[in-house]
Amino acid sequence: MVKEIIDKIESAVNQQVKEKFGLTDDQSEKTSGVFKEAIQNFLSSGGLKNPQLLQSALQNVSSLEDNEVVIKIKENIAKGLQEKVGLSPEIANAIKDFSIKELINTISLEFTDEKGNFDFEKILSKLNIQDLEQTAKDLLGNFGGLGNLFSK
Repeated sequence: MVKEIIDKIESAVNQQVKEKFGLTDDQSEKTSGVFKEAIQNFLSSGGLKNPQLLQSALQNVSSLEDNEVVIKIKENIAKGLQEKVGLSPEIANAIKDFSIKELINTISLEFTDEKGNFDFEKILSKLNIQDLEQTAKDLLGNFGGLGNLFSK
């Protein structure tokens, strides 16, 4: 599920940065890589377990843009765009802001109701059994031997 969302955002960002910011195909591809890397680093470092982020998200997805964790992701994207793609700070900041807005808009479309609150029916409809099984393994793996209950 997360991979599909990142891929959807990556595709939108890739197309838009070429059109809006005049990037070459190579720069656009590197930009997508920086964005994807920043999101994956956040997720792999336990970002979804961050209570402050989750509380903010549950209250209203649109409030995520001002969340300190999202601000840190934006900083990492801007830094990566400057260092890895060679973009100016102005263009890097514009792309960073655009890509985070695209992320939040995609999350809103995929998972929220008309008021901007998470719609758990939408979330559950997008989960597949492998995602749930892997999440259960990850969670139970932290409890020693219980993690083996779900091993194949």
